[in-house]
This record gives sequence, C-alpha cells and structure tokens, in this order.
Amino acid sequence: MIALNLDNFFFDESEIDELLKDLDDDILLFDLPEGSRFDGVFSKVHDILEDNNVWYLCSDLNIKERYKKWCIDNKKPEIYNTLYFPFTVRVDSMHFVKQETIDELNSFQKNKNFIQLTSQPAPYRIATLSNYYKHSNYEYSLTPQFHFTKDDENSWIDRVHSRLFDEFDILSNTRTLTEIDISEEWIEETKGYIGPKELTTINNKLFDKDVFNTFLPKECFQSNCDVVVETFVEGPIYYTEKTWKEILFQRPFILLGNKGSNHKLEELGFKLYNEIFDYSFDLLDNPKERMRGFHRQIERYLESDIEVFTNKLRDIEEKLIYNRSKYISTVVDIEQKLEFKPYELYHYLFLSPFSEKREYLPKPKFDIIKNIARF
Repeated sequence: MIALNLDNFFFDESEIDELLKDLDDDILLFDLPEGSRFDGVFSKVHDILEDNNVWYLCSDLNIKERYKKWCIDNKKPEIYNTLYFPFTVRVDSMHFVKQETIDELNSFQKNKNFIQLTSQPAPYRIATLSNYYKHSNYEYSLTPQFHFTKDDENSWIDRVHSRLFDEFDILSNTRTLTEIDISEEWIEETKGYIGPKELTTINNKLFDKDVFNTFLPKECFQSNCDVVVETFVEGPIYYTEKTWKEILFQRPFILLGNKGSNHKLEELGFKLYNEIFDYSFDLLDNPKERMRGFHRQIERYLESDIEVFTNKLRDIEEKLIYNRSKYISTVVDIEQKLEFKPYELYHYLFLSPFSEKREYLPKPKFDIIKNIARF
C-alpha cells in the first residue's frame, strides 16, 4: 500500500504529478489537521485517484456526510473509503500529570464561575468573549499574538465583524494568565524530543505555545467551569487539545462546536454533564442559533453565587473522574495497538512533524490503523 500524507503538500500543486505517479497499489490518503479539508489540492488529487482503491483518513467525525455532500456539490464520484480518528490531537502531558496533581489543582478555592481561554480570535470565540469578559464572575485569557500581529489585525477584525457583526477590540483586550508550576518541569523533561518551539512575546513576556496546548492556567482551577469554543462551529467535528485538556485535567466544561459535537463525545464513551447543562443547543442546525443556545447555558449560572455553583458541580464529580480515566485508557490502548517500534505508525493517527509525503505501508500495518480508526 502507498501512503500519502496530504498535509505535507496540501497547498503545493507543483509536487502532485511526481508524488502521484506509478500508483500501482491501494492508497492510504491521510490528512489529520483541521478535521477534514476540501480546499487546497484536494479536488485535483481526487481526480487523479479516481481509478484507484483509496482509503481517506482524517480527524473529522462528520466526514461521511461532508464527503458525500462535497461529491454531490462538485459533481464528483464517491471513490474514497472514509476513516476517521478523533484523538489525533494528543495531549502530550497525559503520562506526566499524575492524579494527585489533578486533585490538588482542582481543590483550589474558586473565585469565578466561568473561564474562557482564547488564542486564535475566531469569530464564535470573540462573539462569546465579548458577551461576558467584563462580568465579575467571568475570567478569560486572550492571546491572539500567536496568530496575528498588529500589521494584519484589521483582516482578523473584518473577519469577525463580517461573520457575526460583533464589535470587540481584540488586541487592546489581550490578557495572559498564570502558568502552573508543573509546566516548567514538563518543558525541561521534554526539551529533547518535543520538536521546534513556537514562541511569541505578549506584554513583554515570552510565552511557549506548547505550554498553552498542553496545560491549563492556574485561573482555570480557581474557576468553577471552563467555556470551550472548538476550532470549528461549522464544517468538521474536530476535537483539539481544547477539549481533551478539559477531560484530562478533570474540569467541568461546556463545549461549542459543530452540530452534534457534545453528543459525539457521548458516542465515543464519554459522559455529558446533563445534571448541569441542557445540551439541546448542540443539535441545532444554524450555528448562530447554536451559539445563542450555548450562551444561554452560561447565563444560567453566570450570576450564581460562586460557592453555590461550586457545590452544584459536585454532582458530576464521578463523571469527571470517569471521563479522565476513559481518555487515558483509550489513548493507552491505541498506543499499545500501534505496536510502537518506536513511533512507526504514530504519524498515521496522531499529529506529528515526522512524516514523509509518500511512503510504503505494508498491508498488515494498514490493518492495524484501520482497526483503530472508526468508519
């Protein structure tokens, strides 16, 4: 079998002819970032592979419906067998952060009801943040500097306004929070293998994006509940570290994603916090209506006495413990099935900078991948 990592040439048509020649075997086409992407070279690659037996692997739990619709809209034949893997974005601190540390962090005295962490200032995140950031019971961070500078600020602001007609001065409301102590220990322990660093200066202090992606700040553990707006509210159902960190750190959270994102977590074996939230908003087709329903769940508790909300959340403590255990056991089971030698198959399922554009994949190895991915 020939494996092609679409991500490595997604926006570069110049290499397609070379990479896609002599395809005399079955094909595994995999594209793990961003759920599933139908722009870039996707259409051209699809045309070239029309006569091949192709398995398409991505991280979008909605890929069957989205691929079918794309084929209809673009008058293309459905030629791909689709696979999806929901745990592509792996939280690298999983084996590092012990249960006693989780218990200690979550025992902090609470001084807010909600907290929202925002790096990329995507429209639905800003629409949510702008509603509540001035409220005394709502904590937040905003670090757009990882995603744009002052020079292209206007393009981001225009994007937010054109989508949601929302007025919010992104850069002037930049806000950083307090990194927990163990993040420094983790940086030291992983510095030899974590890969290139993404660093940026915010308010005259240097920040490491790996820490943002791997840990939650101290203020999360001083807040009752986390507000998570995932990467996509329209399009793919794609879980990133924003969701998995909440589960790993045993945090109460409420999630806004594409239609069905919360219910898909339930299908994966995780437990929703129905004792606290009404998840009917999650199934609304219209993304703006879904967002408004999401906001109503926040507003149910925003004005609550902080201690009263803290006590109410005790009703879901067993679910929080269960979900953390479920995430860890699921990822560990996957790692064992991959038969690491070392990381021989890792890059086919988890995001990794170490992957060739084209390589040979023995059929027994593909069977391992296929049996892990859901289809």
